[in-house]
Amino acid sequence: MLFLSLNITYLLALLTYYNTPRPPKAHTPPTTQISRSDDTSTSHSPLLLAALTTTPLPKSGKVVVEVYYEVLCPDSRYFILKQLYPTWQRVGSIMDIQYKPYGKASHRASDGGYMFQCQHGPNECQGNMIHTCAMHYIPESTKLTEYIHCMMGDNYDPMQAGRNCASQLEIEWSPIEACASGKEGQKMLAVVGDDTHSLRPRVSFIPTIVLNGSQDNQKMMLKNLLKEVCRKYQGVKPKECIETL
Repeated sequence: MLFLSLNITYLLALLTYYNTPRPPKAHTPPTTQISRSDDTSTSHSPLLLAALTTTPLPKSGKVVVEVYYEVLCPDSRYFILKQLYPTWQRVGSIMDIQYKPYGKASHRASDGGYMFQCQHGPNECQGNMIHTCAMHYIPESTKLTEYIHCMMGDNYDPMQAGRNCASQLEIEWSPIEACASGKEGQKMLAVVGDDTHSLRPRVSFIPTIVLNGSQDNQKMMLKNLLKEVCRKYQGVKPKECIETL
């Protein structure tokens, strides 16, 4: 009788244990790998960093095309004139181009601003700065691409090229000139430089192209950007893509 009583007591204890509600386990969110290092060599305004360094999410499904280049680099010039611009002319409606004019330069803080050393000399640093200031003072993406294309046609006297292209495209030159001649432009270009240095894998060739955050198929992007942009695009393919793929 005692043995039966113990068994009943044991069964009741088990039932109570398994029917008692328990608090849910804490959820640990998955980590996300990104293509940039969090390390930066200089400190900048959060708004400036957000404007110039953040890889944007595709707008309405557009392919984000980041172009890391130098204004006096022959390969950069060829890519922008012979690949990027013609691709944009054909399928610009599915592209969101982000210009990164810095390349293999270096910079350091100096007297409230920055000093730069560029692969092709001081004129390239000046040209890189004009392009960076143009990104800020030309809000229309279409006009900005036309301006970059115009300057890349003849960047060897950057100030003159910048002035001439602004006149041709009816763009106000004075704010771009003031920016590129002072510490505002220096700070903006330093942000682009930090963004370039933080890219992973590191930049080894200029230009380097990034599509939707990926550097995969770099050789193909440099040789046939149209095809690679069309491959990345997830929406209804325009006829120019159908003809290419």
